[in-house]
Amino acid sequence: SRVEIPVQAPERTLILGCNAELSTILHELNEYVPGGSSVHIVSDTDEPEFAPFKNMTVTFEQKDTTRRATLERLEPHLFDHIMVLAYKDTLEVQQADEEAGHEDLGAQ
Repeated sequence: SRVEIPVQAPERTLILGCNAELSTILHELNEYVPGGSSVHIVSDTDEPEFAPFKNMTVTFEQKDTTRRATLERLEPHLFDHIMVLAYKDTLEVQQADEEAGHEDLGAQ
């Protein structure tokens, strides 16, 4: 008898913010997500360069992630995963934590 392995559905990930760890995070994520997955990055920084990935597409949007209107327009409820990265490369630790804390996704 044949054993059928279920095919995993592509996953959608939203990443808010950007720092030096982003490239590592994307490479690790690519190893675990099913083919056809997508990552959407929103940050108030300039767009970093991305290498092509085998299992996912990566898009970038330059917006202020501390604005509620920006977050609502992203429709976070449509994503499978959401990551918030501190702007630790450009801000002091306390200020980076405060910026990340302003990213209220309306979670209950």
